Amino acid sequence: MVLLYIEGNPDLQPEESKTYEVAVGHKGDGYRLDLVYHYSKVDNLINSAPNLTDPCLPPATRCIKYQNIDKAKISGTELTLTLYPADGLTVKGSIEYLDTEDETTGERLTESARITGKLHIAYVRNAMSYFLNAKTYQDYYAAPSLPRNAPNENSDYTVVDAKVSYAFDEDIELFGGVDNIMNKQMPDNMQLHGTPNDPGERYFYIGSTIKF
Repeated sequence: MVLLYIEGNPDLQPEESKTYEVAVGHKGDGYRLDLVYHYSKVDNLINSAPNLTDPCLPPATRCIKYQNIDKAKISGTELTLTLYPADGLTVKGSIEYLDTEDETTGERLTESARITGKLHIAYVRNAMSYFLNAKTYQDYYAAPSLPRNAPNENSDYTVVDAKVSYAFDEDIELFGGVDNIMNKQMPDNMQLHGTPNDPGERYFYIGSTIKF
């Protein structure tokens, strides 16, 4: 087990950013298409980095320290297509390309995926609702947990979730599902600061919603 130790940094400065976004959309017979582009210039971006100067105990513990990146830029393009092929059926897919850069060093920023894809399928029939969700992260850039001075690396991860629910009326709903159906092991470099799909292993659940 890898323990994470985060050292405080009293010299951190607040982030300042300017963000620009352009979006266009088109709705047709049985579909909708959306395209979004965003661009951000960030001063004093707060980012984590391995702390190699202070000892960690026990030796297997991973130490990090938050620091400012003087200047950074983040840009991304996301394309989303939503289909309505039949009554009660919705299919929505999106793909996003993200480009990040530390403008001081020219290096890519860590802890983000170059490409993120999502698929959402929902079918509602009377009181029953069925959901299927898939997410894929390609070229996720970060350092693995060990060794302490390990270089950043790229990794890929895809997960599929399913859920079903029954609505007794407008106020009472019973639901259940399974996350990470294929029980995919998350890459080590995605686990260090929490996961994009907690808890990260196959997970069964049931529950209910009651409105008063």
